[in-house]
Amino acid sequence: MYDNVLSSNWDQLNRLTVLGNSFQSYCLTSSDKVLEKQVPHVYHAALHSSEVPLPPFTSYSNVFNDTVITTLFSLPSDLVERGEMDVDVSEDGLEIIVGDSSGGI
Repeated sequence: MYDNVLSSNWDQLNRLTVLGNSFQSYCLTSSDKVLEKQVPHVYHAALHSSEVPLPPFTSYSNVFNDTVITTLFSLPSDLVERGEMDVDVSEDGLEIIVGDSSGGI
C-alpha cells in the first residue's frame, strides 16, 4: 500500500506526510535487494525522509508501536525521472511482510 501511495505522488513527495508504519523499520528488517525489488518507492523514499515516532500504545504491546509521522523531502532529480519502478510482487500477492518471531500480531 505504501509503495502505491509513494508511486502516485513520486514527483511531489515533499508535499506528502504519512502517518503509518516506519519506512526506516522496513529498511532495517529486509535486505536492500528485496526492498529494491518489492517496494522500490519505499526503499528510496526512506532515504529522503524524516520520522517522528508516536508514543507507544501501552494497552497492547504488539500493535501500533511502529507508528510514525513520516515527512518526505524532495528527491534527487535522477530518482524523480525514474518515475514508475517495476515492483515484483511475491507469489502470495503481498508486497512485503514484516513480523516478529513471537507469534504475536
